[in-house]
Amino acid sequence: MPVAVMMLAVSPLTTRLRDRFGARAPLRLGVACGGLSFALPAVTHAHMWQFYAAGVLIGAGSAAVDSAVGLGWPSCPSSG
Repeated sequence: MPVAVMMLAVSPLTTRLRDRFGARAPLRLGVACGGLSFALPAVTHAHMWQFYAAGVLIGAGSAAVDSAVGLGWPSCPSSG
């Protein structure tokens, strides 16, 4: 659930970031969030909120990478 919510919340922001600075900025942000989301449970996993925090990070990272590479509905014109 936190992954889907974060993807919905972050997608418009990372799309604006891509439009303003190019695809590299959200791609780097997405890779950093993805790396942190896998490192967080490896380091600390005593409480359930820590797993939710990792889910939030992977959702934000996925949205950033998706906007950087221009993924969307097949019927939409390319925005890249």
